[in-house]
Amino acid sequence: MLSARDVLRAYEANKFVQPSPLDPATLLELDRLALPLLPPGYEPLVLSPVCPFGASAVLGAIHQDWVLAASRQTEVVSDPTIALSLECAAQRRALKQSGGGNGSRINLFATHRAIRCQPFSPPSRQHFSLIALCSAGRDAGGHRFDTETLIEHLTVYLDLTERAAAFYSPRIGLRVALTPLEGGVSAERLEEHVVQPLTKRFPDVRFEFDQDRQNDKSGYYIRACFKVWLVTSEGEANVADGGFTDWTQRLPSDRKERVLTSGLGTEILAPFLTPR
Repeated sequence: MLSARDVLRAYEANKFVQPSPLDPATLLELDRLALPLLPPGYEPLVLSPVCPFGASAVLGAIHQDWVLAASRQTEVVSDPTIALSLECAAQRRALKQSGGGNGSRINLFATHRAIRCQPFSPPSRQHFSLIALCSAGRDAGGHRFDTETLIEHLTVYLDLTERAAAFYSPRIGLRVALTPLEGGVSAERLEEHVVQPLTKRFPDVRFEFDQDRQNDKSGYYIRACFKVWLVTSEGEANVADGGFTDWTQRLPSDRKERVLTSGLGTEILAPFLTPR
C-alpha cells in the first residue's frame, strides 16, 4: 500500500509530473495577446485533456509509444491540432446532415498543454504549451481555400510574435519557410497569393521556399506546409509549424475536404522574451 512518502518520492522522480520552470505570467500574456488577433469567424475552444485512444497514431502518425494512454479508451492529448481536426470533422458532418451546405468553413483556435512520452533533451520537457489553429472546408477550385487559410494562420503567428517581440525584446527577427507539396499549390501561386500579400503586411519578415522539405517521406503534410523561425543573435528557433493534412478527407471519406492545421510553441517563444 502506498504511503504519502511514496507519492512524494514518485512526484520528485517522475518527469511527466514536474511543473514547467517558465514564468506562467509570460505564457498567459502570450495567450492574451493571441485572442484579439484571430480573424473573423475563428472560434476559441477549451479542449479536453484527453482524446480518443489511437487518434494520434491513426491521424498524426505519432508512434503510440510516444502517447500517454489513459483509461476509458482515451489518451492524453499529444497534439491539440488532432483534437481540433476531430472537432472540425464532427462540425462539418453535422452541417452537411442538417443541410447547412458544403461551403461553410470551420475555423477553430485553442491554447493547450500537451504531453509526449518520447525522450527530449533539455531544455525541452515532456509537457508543453501550444497555440493551435485548425481550418476545415471544401475545395471550391483554384486553391482558394489553401491560399486564404495559409494567410490567416501565418498572419496570426507573425502578428503575435511581432507584438510580443516589440513588447519584450526588439532583438527578435522572423523567417518564414514555405514548401509546396505534390498535388497542392505551386511555388509560383504561393509566391503570388501568399508571400506577396504577407510581405506587404510584414515587411521585416524574411519569406523563402524550403524545397528540401519536399523530401520528407513521413507523409504528415500534403499540398503545402510552412515553418516560422525566430532569428536572434544567438541563432534560430523553430517557433511555429503547420500544413495541410488528409485527416478530414479520411474521416468522412471525402477527397474534396481540406484542412489546415498549425501550432505555435509558446514555451519556445517565451524564453526569448526578456522584459525591458
